[in-house]
Formats: sequence, structure tokens, C-alpha cells
Amino acid sequence: PAVSQAIGHLERDFGVDLFRRSATGMHPTVFGSLLRQRLERGFRGLSAALDPVAAQAGSEPRAVSPANLATGNQLAVLVAAVESGSVHGAARRLQITGKSVGRNLKQLEDRLGRSLLHREGELLRPTRLGSELVRATKLFNRELELAREEILAEQGITSGRLVVGAL
Repeated sequence: PAVSQAIGHLERDFGVDLFRRSATGMHPTVFGSLLRQRLERGFRGLSAALDPVAAQAGSEPRAVSPANLATGNQLAVLVAAVESGSVHGAARRLQITGKSVGRNLKQLEDRLGRSLLHREGELLRPTRLGSELVRATKLFNRELELAREEILAEQGITSGRLVVGAL
């Protein structure tokens, strides 16, 4: 049931059927295949960022699954904390309490067995692992954005982000 619920949530979120359901089972649609490729790329990046954690645990690099070590909420809190430089800034950005930010950061660090942030009073600075994990999380989020854009393009809907640079 949990997998079916997760698939249903993704289908509602992306607004498309990711699988064709039949008496013989479930088969990915074009949209499901596009999303799978992007998710695999994103998870490879997160796994690479977590290689030091695997090495510390005595596992082979990339043997530690990001899904077993961190939740999406914990990663979002880490990104917000690093970008804002404080628990209070992360709480404001995410519209949650500072206590919730602190709890998520502590749970993530406890789960990884590594410190992700240097704490200097109210100021938060990422450790090397913290920086790598934030970078990988941002790239994972970008893969999701690209998957959404590709699915819309496959439907014939042109959408996206326009970036204009000036010198």
C-alpha cells in the first residue's frame, strides 16, 4: 500500500499517469520513464555526497541509500539553514518553528553520524559534508524541476524558466 500511495501522490503532483495499469501489472508510461531517469540521476548525486558516510560505516561507496539516511524535510531544512546562516532564518524561510528546524538538523546529523554544520553562536556554517549534501540536494531538486518541464513539453505545453544575464 505504501508504494501505491507514493505513486498516486507523484501522479497527482505531476498531473499525469506515470504507469499503465493492466491485469498483467504496471508498466511505466513515457512520463514515468522521464521521471525515473531524472530521479535516478538525482539519487546518484545524493549517494555520491554521502560516500564519506558509507566509508565511515565501513560500506562500499554508493552502497548507502540516501532514502535510508535522510528525509526530504530534513534535506530542505539543511538547505534553508545553510542558505540563511541561522536556525531562525531557516525557520522563517520554511515557515516552521526554530525548534522544528533544530530537531530536523539534529536527527539528520545523528542518522549520518557526522556533523553537517559548524555552530558559532547563532551563526551556522556548513562542514565539508554539509556543503556537499546541500549541493547534491539542490541538484536533486533541479532534476525534479527538469522532469516537470520535460513532462509538460511531452504534453505539448511550453513552460520553463528564463534566465537573462547582463554584463
